[in-house]
Amino acid sequence: MVYLIGCDHGKAQTYRNGSSLTDPENQAHAEFKKLVLAAAVRYKPELIAEEANTTILRNTQRQSVVQEAACESGITHKFCEPTWDEKDQLQIEESLPFLGPCPPSEWEARVPTVDLAYRHEIAHRWPVREKFWIDCLGDGLKHDVLFVCGDAHRWTFRRRLEAEGIQVKLLAKRVGAQTLPRNYFEAYREVRQNGFPPPTGCFCVSPVS
Repeated sequence: MVYLIGCDHGKAQTYRNGSSLTDPENQAHAEFKKLVLAAAVRYKPELIAEEANTTILRNTQRQSVVQEAACESGITHKFCEPTWDEKDQLQIEESLPFLGPCPPSEWEARVPTVDLAYRHEIAHRWPVREKFWIDCLGDGLKHDVLFVCGDAHRWTFRRRLEAEGIQVKLLAKRVGAQTLPRNYFEAYREVRQNGFPPPTGCFCVSPVS
């Protein structure tokens, strides 16, 4: 069984280095930690994992609430988000236009709008990343796992796990998360309605030639 929590990365899952969960600025993060700790006590997972990695935390100067909760619970913790080097190996290392600061110029004609960028991101790149999470969990999926991910992934990742024959129980959603921007939501809704497309070798998950 995978116990799933969907949250906002900055407003719940991680907090600023040099601050404390007792600080007023981190009240929501402290509440989120209580939620994770309570889930650990109630469901007794053998692993607590999350969509994050140490590189992201180091570069953003933030700490993981989930990792702290796992440590206090005496439960093994694992980061599952691919690093930049791993994204390079997965061929999703370059940012799509409108979604990052330095997209390859060759892509600008192929992704002329932010709406299309979101569609490529959700339909083609999310499956690569979510499969990576599943691969990271590995044999841990033979046991109970508590997994924390960005709130928008709670539906897509759940469906991907269920397609693997893995039971999923959603414990909480939208923790600290705001309403999705319109164009992001439209792309997300399209995938929810139509499902993920089959592997196509789309340029957005392949090196630019």
